[in-house]
This record gives sequence, C-alpha cells and structure tokens, in this order.
Amino acid sequence: MSSEIQTETKPHNRQTQGRGFMAVLSLGLATLAMVSLLFALASWVQNGLASALNHRANGAATLLLLLLWINEKYSPQPWINRNLRVQTRQLATAWAESIYTVIAGVTLILIAIAFYRA
Repeated sequence: MSSEIQTETKPHNRQTQGRGFMAVLSLGLATLAMVSLLFALASWVQNGLASALNHRANGAATLLLLLLWINEKYSPQPWINRNLRVQTRQLATAWAESIYTVIAGVTLILIAIAFYRA
C-alpha cells in the first residue's frame, strides 16, 4: 500500500514543481520586459529619436513584450484569470479608465510646468 501512495504522489509533486518553474520563468520574462521598456524610454530621453541605440532598445523591448504576450496567452497559469478574460466589456472599461487617468495626470503635470515657466 505504501508503494501505491508513493507512486500517486510523485506525478503530483512533479506537476507542481513544473508549474512553479513556469511561474518563475513567467515572472522573470515579465520583469525583463518591463526593465527593457524602461531602458528604451531612458535611451530615448538620453539619445533622442534618431539614435541607433534607441532603435535597438525599442526593438528589444518590443520583442520581449511580444514574448510576454505570447506567454500570457498560452501559459497554463496566466496572470489574468481566464474567466476575467471572457468579460471583454469589463476589461475595456478598466483599460479606458487607466489610460484616462494617465492622460489626465500627464496633462496636469504639463499645465503645472507651463504655469511655472510663465
């Protein structure tokens, strides 16, 4: 009986180890994509738009973000729950609210800078 219990628990342990490893890889890919995006923005600020280094940084950030998107789409444990993905109207509303908040914040900062310089 003890050998039957051991054979039943081994695949489960391997499966949870595999999921943990995939979660760590997914987190590493997301971190790398976000860091590359920050470096691309910093390269744009430092070197301007016409720099070859800026084009390389943008290309690397784009590739890593595409890999992250593919990973999120086909991963067995995505960060966004599959049931939530079905609710497209709620996701569209959340994206619109977040984009509006960012645009409003940037606009307020630009208005404050304009008044400060005037």
